[in-house]
Amino acid sequence: MFKQQYMKPAAVVFAALVTFIVAFGCFYVIDQGERGVVVRNGAVILTAEPGLHFKMPIIDEVHAISVRDTSVLFDKSFPLETYTYDQQPATLHLSVTYRVQAGAVERLYTEFGTPEALESRAILRRVPDAVKNVFGLYTAPRAVQERSKLSADINEAVRKAHADLPVDIVGVQIEEIDYGKEYEFAVAARMKAEVAIATATQNQKTAQVEADTKVLQAEADAKSVKLRGEAEAAAILAKTRALAEQGRYLVQLEIAQKWNGVMPTTMPPEAAMTFLGAKN
Repeated sequence: MFKQQYMKPAAVVFAALVTFIVAFGCFYVIDQGERGVVVRNGAVILTAEPGLHFKMPIIDEVHAISVRDTSVLFDKSFPLETYTYDQQPATLHLSVTYRVQAGAVERLYTEFGTPEALESRAILRRVPDAVKNVFGLYTAPRAVQERSKLSADINEAVRKAHADLPVDIVGVQIEEIDYGKEYEFAVAARMKAEVAIATATQNQKTAQVEADTKVLQAEADAKSVKLRGEAEAAAILAKTRALAEQGRYLVQLEIAQKWNGVMPTTMPPEAAMTFLGAKN
């Protein structure tokens, strides 16, 4: 009698508890930025969009899969080591941002189970190979000088490497390219040498200009001296001619001053011409 008195309330509580569990187990919520994969007895039956949904209790399971952007880091803890075209070792630090395709979460669950499994089994393996294939086409100086083209080529290669997977590669961002201390010293030495060569070339051009200027000045001075000498010579010649001409007249004047007005009875022909000139 005592047992029956307490068994009925216990049954009622148990039934209420079961009803509560079943009632609340029939509903589930998918958050915005996720998709739900509903599995019944181990088989995928549908993909649920964000919101409140109904499922069969106990036999149905719901797996929420994020379709938000997710980044994988290849940093100091997980570096990507490779070589350039000129056999220069390099360590790349980069990040890969990917997004699970909203319409392919069922395929992702079927092939990988979770995005984390996809990341470890595919992305972490394919990205290094794609990056190394591209980076190996660049020399170390070119990789530095054409950083934007290198980034574009790597992005394209990584996207192609994941084209068969249910994910979209949003982008690959190169954070740092580390060539090591030896390469940095070599670059510094080469830059110093280039600066020295440029300085020497400039000095040579300056010296050439100065030499050309001196030559032109010397030519100008020589030409000036020549012209001055020619002018002086012409002046001397003119003075000589003038003196010669004046001297002839002075002689005639001297003769005329000493002439007594008597013509000589006999004289050479040229003497007569002299007197005639003097008379004139």
